[in-house]
Amino acid sequence: MTKAKTTATPLPLWQYWRGLSGWNFYFLVKFALLWAGYLNFHPMLNLVFLAFLLVPIPREKLHRVRHWIAIPLGFALFWHDTWLPGPESIMSQGSQIAGFSADYIWDLITRFINWNMVGAFFVLLVLWLFISQWLRVTVFVSAIMVWLVISPLLPSFTLWPAGSRPPQRPRRRQRPVERQQPRHQPAPPPAAISRRRPNRQPQLTLAIG
Repeated sequence: MTKAKTTATPLPLWQYWRGLSGWNFYFLVKFALLWAGYLNFHPMLNLVFLAFLLVPIPREKLHRVRHWIAIPLGFALFWHDTWLPGPESIMSQGSQIAGFSADYIWDLITRFINWNMVGAFFVLLVLWLFISQWLRVTVFVSAIMVWLVISPLLPSFTLWPAGSRPPQRPRRRQRPVERQQPRHQPAPPPAAISRRRPNRQPQLTLAIG
């Protein structure tokens, strides 16, 4: 008896979407730092990196290899988004950095680390692990990333329908400032000019002889 050969039909590509998994926390940390003003964020580069992580790969081994490749890429992109000096400037000043003592380097590290921010990242990690049990965090992360890319390109909009504007208070029209001309002193009324003078009658002297 000949056994019928069964050929496995390949699954459609969309069924290999695996999400961002641990990279969700990577992008959430970036969003938090961007909101706090600690990042010189490059939206397009981060969107390309996110798309690289989301491309479906049927083979599990290639999927793992992609994650190993993404680790140095993600670290380099994170460094590029910060305000820290680049590798060129660090290498050019390597002799000066080598002259620093261990105590001075440790003092710089302790000043650089913001422990409040470290605590906030821990809380964010716990929230992500808790919420990811019921929600697909990858959807929210992707939506935020797309919004960060297209938001500078969108014109300013308003919620009011076209042709209507919110009522505005009428502004008081200011009178134009007229140049003050020298005022002529008004002529006094005739009654004031013709003052009443006392009637002086000629005095008659009578000579009595």
